[in-house]
Amino acid sequence: MKKLITISLLLLLSLSAKKSYATHLMGCDITYTCSDTLKFEVSLTWYRDCRGIAMTNAGQMALRCGTTTGTVTLTLSSITDITPLCATASTGCSPSNTTATGAGIEKHVYKGIVDFNSTALSSFASCTGRVILSAAMNARNGAITTGPSGTLYNDVEIDLNKAPCNSSPQFTTDAMGLACCNQPLYHTLGAIDTIDLDSLSYSLANPRKGYNQITPYFGVPISAYYPGTLSYPYNNPNASPPIGIYLDPITGELIVTPVNCNEVTVIVIKVTEWRDDSNGVAQIIGASTRDMQLAIVTCPDNNPPIVNGPYSYNVCEGDQICFNVTTTDNVFVPPPPTALPPADTVLLSWNRGIPDASFTILYDTTRLKTGRFCWTPPLGSASVLPYTFTATVEDDACPVVARSTRAFRVRIKKRAETQLVITKISNDIYVVENQIDSTTFKGNPSYFITVLDSTNVLISDTNIVKFNSTNSFLTTQHKDTVRINRNTIFHIQSVINNSPINCPGTYYDTLQVDSVLQTLIDFADDTLICAGSSVILNTTTTYAKGPPSYQWYENDTILLTGDTLSSLALLDLPRLLDNSYTVRVTDSTGKINQDKVRIRTKDNFDNNFEEIYSTCLGDSIVLELDSLFSTILWSDGSTDSLRSFTQEGSPWVSYSDSFTCEYSDTLNNIINPLPVTLLEDSTTCEASMILSAGTFASYAWNVGLSNETITINTTGDYAILVTDSNGCQNRDTAHITIWNAQEVDLGNDSSQCGGSITLANNSMSSQLWNTGAITSSITVSSTGEYSIVTTDTNGCQSRDTISIDIYTVPSQDWADTIAYCSDTAVLLTSKSFDTYLWNTGDTTQSVSLNTAGMYSLYFEDNQGCSTTDSAYVNIYSLPHIELGNDTAFCGDSLLLALAPGNSYAWSNGDTLSYTTINTSGDYSISVTDSNGCSSSDTVNVTFNSNTNVPVLTRVGDSIVSSLTGTHYWFLDNVATSDANANVIGINGRIGSFTAVHQDTNGCISDTSNSILRTLGIGKLSSSPLKVYPNPTNGQVTIDATALGIIKSVTLYNSQGQLVENTQSINGSKAVLQWTAGSGVYWVTVTTDKGTYRAEVVNVR
Repeated sequence: MKKLITISLLLLLSLSAKKSYATHLMGCDITYTCSDTLKFEVSLTWYRDCRGIAMTNAGQMALRCGTTTGTVTLTLSSITDITPLCATASTGCSPSNTTATGAGIEKHVYKGIVDFNSTALSSFASCTGRVILSAAMNARNGAITTGPSGTLYNDVEIDLNKAPCNSSPQFTTDAMGLACCNQPLYHTLGAIDTIDLDSLSYSLANPRKGYNQITPYFGVPISAYYPGTLSYPYNNPNASPPIGIYLDPITGELIVTPVNCNEVTVIVIKVTEWRDDSNGVAQIIGASTRDMQLAIVTCPDNNPPIVNGPYSYNVCEGDQICFNVTTTDNVFVPPPPTALPPADTVLLSWNRGIPDASFTILYDTTRLKTGRFCWTPPLGSASVLPYTFTATVEDDACPVVARSTRAFRVRIKKRAETQLVITKISNDIYVVENQIDSTTFKGNPSYFITVLDSTNVLISDTNIVKFNSTNSFLTTQHKDTVRINRNTIFHIQSVINNSPINCPGTYYDTLQVDSVLQTLIDFADDTLICAGSSVILNTTTTYAKGPPSYQWYENDTILLTGDTLSSLALLDLPRLLDNSYTVRVTDSTGKINQDKVRIRTKDNFDNNFEEIYSTCLGDSIVLELDSLFSTILWSDGSTDSLRSFTQEGSPWVSYSDSFTCEYSDTLNNIINPLPVTLLEDSTTCEASMILSAGTFASYAWNVGLSNETITINTTGDYAILVTDSNGCQNRDTAHITIWNAQEVDLGNDSSQCGGSITLANNSMSSQLWNTGAITSSITVSSTGEYSIVTTDTNGCQSRDTISIDIYTVPSQDWADTIAYCSDTAVLLTSKSFDTYLWNTGDTTQSVSLNTAGMYSLYFEDNQGCSTTDSAYVNIYSLPHIELGNDTAFCGDSLLLALAPGNSYAWSNGDTLSYTTINTSGDYSISVTDSNGCSSSDTVNVTFNSNTNVPVLTRVGDSIVSSLTGTHYWFLDNVATSDANANVIGINGRIGSFTAVHQDTNGCISDTSNSILRTLGIGKLSSSPLKVYPNPTNGQVTIDATALGIIKSVTLYNSQGQLVENTQSINGSKAVLQWTAGSGVYWVTVTTDKGTYRAEVVNVR
């Protein structure tokens, strides 16, 4: 309590109004709450100056919609003294609503139901605009200095069309009556809309005395602090002190520093209520107004408490926000020598402007209070406008308490929302897609999709989960393909963000994967074992199509060549190993699955025993374990770390180290025998001897040498000390006798071309040859090795061998006379030798010859042996034969003939100079002349025939063939000059008409039937015409005996063309010759008795 405060509230109010008995109104609020459609509970609040007259009939309200008007009357609900006094101060408003009782402020609340469904008010229910519900009373306080006076008018606007059951915002703070001069003023209405949660906006308005009637200010609503040249309407609410007049349009917070200490003014704040229509467009659905009188006075020596900021916060819908609201109340420092007053203790409260939030006083015994605000805005609560609440701090100054109210805004940001859709492509491939509603999504979407196991632990192993676009265990695409290689339940997690709002949402879907090719290593994922251990990695594979194949990898990329089984053996693992081992399995359909484990080894090591310990016979083996090892146990039960062994064996020892790794080693103890040399007493017939002790590591001879072998040439005793590979040593001695006997020498190996060689012994010893001879010399004439053994008087033998080569003289296998059949040069060829020289001067193995004659050759082989040989060469020409070009032939037989020769061999088996053929095909012949020379030739013959015989029909003066194509016409067997068509005209001719048809191969058919025109014609003779020889080679004799005297002879080929010929006619006979090639020909003979035709086969 501040004892320095002696000024009373009465003094403060008296400063604001010199006389107020007839004037008593200090402000007005109107609010309403919907209780049913078009039915509202209305609350009318008047603020009364207790020094004025009492209020009567203050519940009267008017209604207006356009020109429609009406009235309602509310009932007094309560009267409350709201004078800002401390608990021990006396109010001037007692008794209540009594004229001129004293200084104070009363709050008069009237309430009632306004039902637009009622008959009296039903005309307002169809109002197309907003219904105006107003209250007015005379008069304002006469002490107002800024202009407003007379009637105080206030109203609310209700839009029954857009919101037939809307509740207006409720004011949670009372109107202020006083403000301290030259101190910052913070005031809010504390307007809340906890029923409809509509958006609110705030603005300053003019005081009114009636509907659409204002009572203007003389200037500005309040004289505010402006430093320097600054002036209205400039404002800066964040300055210290605040500059100008500022009303926050979102929170309704009024911030001003009043500077006219004698000013009494009216502040009007309008609250507009907004709601989105079905298209999301904000619409005004109502408006409320607070009209309040404000007296600016010089306050007692007390600093008002302050609610500290920050005053604006952001939170994502669905997230919790918590922050502390702190307070400050600086102690007023009076001028000396006045003592410093005690500090105030403040109270902190809030208006519950956000109903679901909590506001907790953390330490209610402290002087300065701190409130803890916490709220979790639900999904769907995001709004462009912030949610607001007010916090009011009040000190315990007396008699007048000081208050300060600040508005806090919490802006709810839209949460990023998506629908997670999973589409199965195959047993192991799925499409994960985020589907967002673009009409409601705010910001720019970004994605982060991962896969969790059934316990919601992230799976980062790409052997199990791999997204297609990133080849990783995560993706940032809104839609991606993921391969999952395990048969179990997974949780797909998608985190979507909406930059720059940055309110990410996390969404899940559950995926059951089964029937996927799966291989699992039957080993822990991450294992730490002792170095030196061996493990077998076995696998279990399920859902494989056909026999699966396996491949193992080390550290992901190192292919373990040859490791293609379902298990992997890792033997004797080294220290500090840190490797991963991956198995990749592929089934017969090409599906792939893999699993991976990590194996690490400790930094342990064993005693590093050797595999084998050895010593020499007579020595011992000493084994010792390092002092780091414990729990030692030898195979014989000893627990000592130091052991000595004198016998061979395989003892074992077990022990452990500080890593708790256990070891067991089996040792191999070897007792090596002493080395044994090869030295023996010996005698030699040689001039020297090589002594060898055997193979050892080192040697020491008594002659000072250290080689494995030594050469000696004198008789004596020889000793050696040897050391073997095991380090064992031994000594030995031998007596050696050297005779130095004489050696036999047969000389160098020898060779010659033919003949013989004599071999002889050069020593005085007896001898034995390998031929069996015992003479001192032998003569040899064949190639071979010849050896001799000689023996002296000491029994010493000497041996020698010589190689003798007696080469065969080279020769040819030519006959004395050589015959060739050739039309070109021939080759006379020698056997293969090294050197050649022909009598023609040629030096090659073969010589080309064009003429017959005697030819000789000098030749030498690779042994240097040479000779000369010769032969007489005859060269005969090849017989000339030619069957001609391949041919196609019209007919049924053909004669193939050649000039006479020695012998013939046709491919059809004939052996004469000619052959007759009647089928198509290849025909060949081989002809051999008197010299035995042969030639051959082949010809292809194709027989064509025309089996289409024309049938002639007489049509009027024409003869028509049944066939189309080329025809040859005959009249009495004589070719006519008619065109080669299938129709001819008779044209008065008399006789027998016939025709033949020629096909595309040029073959002539048999003769058609005849068409006989008998009138005036003679009959052709049918006697046979003799033509021979047939076949022929271009000459025939024609015999027409009994057919008449030959007048003319004509020759046609198979195409009906005349063939040039020579002929000799003698009565009934004729000789016909021609040079045309092989083929079928027609001979037409005209006699004095008729015309005749015969077929002739010509063979060339």
